[in-house]
Amino acid sequence: LASGAVCAGGTLGILIPPSIMLVVMADQAATSVGKLFAGAIVPGLILSGLYIGYILIRCGFKPLEGPPLSKEERQAITKFQLLKMVLKSMVPPIILILGVLGSIFAGIATPTEAAGVGALLAFIMTVAYGKFTFEGLKTAVINTAKTTSMVFIILLGAAMLTSAFRGFGGEELVKHFLTNLEGGFWVQFIVVMAVMFVLGFFLDFLEIAVVVVPIVAPILLADPGANVTAVWFGVMVGLNIQT
Repeated sequence: LASGAVCAGGTLGILIPPSIMLVVMADQAATSVGKLFAGAIVPGLILSGLYIGYILIRCGFKPLEGPPLSKEERQAITKFQLLKMVLKSMVPPIILILGVLGSIFAGIATPTEAAGVGALLAFIMTVAYGKFTFEGLKTAVINTAKTTSMVFIILLGAAMLTSAFRGFGGEELVKHFLTNLEGGFWVQFIVVMAVMFVLGFFLDFLEIAVVVVPIVAPILLADPGANVTAVWFGVMVGLNIQT
């Protein structure tokens, strides 16, 4: 139960803003990052609530799977100390999220500028908690450069692959296959979601977002009977990949 909770909760990071996946998805689905962030908040909170509800219900039926602290452990810590520990672990990330999202939703900063706000807040909190070292800063900068380089290499490779795929008529083949399915948009959408779900067993969210979405999104969103927006489609893909 503990491992499952960590695994399920960990995947919410690519859905609940600020999310790297949503930034990439916004570019591929031709919509704004701010709108996609706003659209993903409620689904992310619903998923969080479902996870919490599942754990509560399961532990209600099987209390031994989620045992309380022992009497000795409860006596060793006061309620005030427990509250202090919870606040100490929760407040910094909440401030970070509010700082990044708040600056975007308020129109103060673009998503790129908001990333700078997040980096500044993280730096301030690191100093405030007495965790700052130049060695840690060096490691953070190097890791950021590696991650950014990796993302750009994947984006470049995906753009080349998509161009070649389209050049050889692959997009027309996919379009022909989807449009010939009986049932209209919703059958097409379910088939695309099922394919993405299976790909998620083998590929990371980034590869799916930059390779599959640019091919299927224009086909699905061009359907006059769809009556859905790019934001809705992007959030649904995010939910799928999160799962």
